[in-house]
Amino acid sequence: MPTLYQWVQYEFVNFTECEDGFYGLECSTECTRHCKDGPCNYTTGDCDKGCSDGWTGDHCDTGF
Repeated sequence: MPTLYQWVQYEFVNFTECEDGFYGLECSTECTRHCKDGPCNYTTGDCDKGCSDGWTGDHCDTGF
């Protein structure tokens, strides 16, 4: 769980879009490679357009 400082920094300071394939505080977390039609959301890591076939979950990190 992030500290209050990390949350404030994440929510209010990190306005720069991350390079495709990364998200989060200082763009330090790599997205899964299972998002459908593009990279993950640069702030949340969610796959906004859904998952590729065979994957599920907000980050498309659960195979089925």
